[in-house]
Amino acid sequence: MSALGVAASLMRRAASIGASTRGASRVHRRSHHDSGHRAPRGATRRRHHQPNQPRGWWAIADAAAYDPPQGGALDTHPIMSVKTGGRFTIRDLDLVVDEVDIGGACGVVLVVRPKSEDDVLDLYVEMGREDADPYWAALWPSSIALAKGVAGVGDGVIGDGVNERNAMDEGSVAGTRGNLMSGMSVCDVGAGLGLAGLAAAMCGAKTVAFYDREPLALQCCLLSAEANGLAVVAGEPVGRDGDEDEPGESSSMGTVCVAEVFDWNNVSDTQRTFDLVLACDVLYETHAVSPVCSLIPKLTSERGRWMVADPPNRAPKNRAAFLAQAETDHGMTLVRERRTTVTRCGSSDDVLVLDLRLR
Repeated sequence: MSALGVAASLMRRAASIGASTRGASRVHRRSHHDSGHRAPRGATRRRHHQPNQPRGWWAIADAAAYDPPQGGALDTHPIMSVKTGGRFTIRDLDLVVDEVDIGGACGVVLVVRPKSEDDVLDLYVEMGREDADPYWAALWPSSIALAKGVAGVGDGVIGDGVNERNAMDEGSVAGTRGNLMSGMSVCDVGAGLGLAGLAAAMCGAKTVAFYDREPLALQCCLLSAEANGLAVVAGEPVGRDGDEDEPGESSSMGTVCVAEVFDWNNVSDTQRTFDLVLACDVLYETHAVSPVCSLIPKLTSERGRWMVADPPNRAPKNRAAFLAQAETDHGMTLVRERRTTVTRCGSSDDVLVLDLRLR
């Protein structure tokens, strides 16, 4: 090849790389599921921007800068030293604090997050992980809807009256939130920023475990828990296994929050189970349906329940496949389905919140 040809080839390659990097925060990227990550959670999840909605609508422009307490979790908790890609921790990002008004039994939740998901993307690009998904660093409508569901806030119910009535009679999470959260063990799987798990903790859960494959996300979860006055501890979460307390009993320690790097494609045989599993934005990809379903027996106690938040029109076939497989393979039945409208920063989005329980 001539020198001119080599130069032209290099220019085309540079232009291609530049376009890929510049567009990384604006296009739908390859899901983390492809590399064992969850597109939204179990790992870090991928969210899809709605065409008629400005990207970043969930962010508060004047969010306050995060000022960590001296000697707090950022300085002392072991997970704060876990490095993404062996290089970066949450200390390498500028952080802000959002105030999210969930209402109900929860009230306002403080959420510590990176100032911009583009900053997270820059770290991934520096590590050579251009296909990694930075959007765990944003507050999404589904996370707000799920948090509202946990707190007992909702716009309405979709479904047949029999299922709704049975859910209320048998104490569904949606039906009697205030009583059931007390003393419960909760897992926010694929937690991202952990808003739903934070809501559960503030509604009286005994323990909340944040599970995600991205250490940066888990570090944010625990900083948020601390900012909300919740106890943050190291070690394994306390699930139903080996736990003598019954739902409704409270702990003298108050709510305890823990975090664990978690890959839903590689779950330990000794995995603890929980009274309530929270998951949102986990059904975008068709190939995620079976892995998410496989978590039901691995994470759910005998009397356990799931709450799943999912945009109604984004992947309805995946949602239907998940519900069918959950019931057929694992005996988990949909008992209530509610449509919630999330309005924030002048934009509104509908989200379905599904309550499921084991038969």
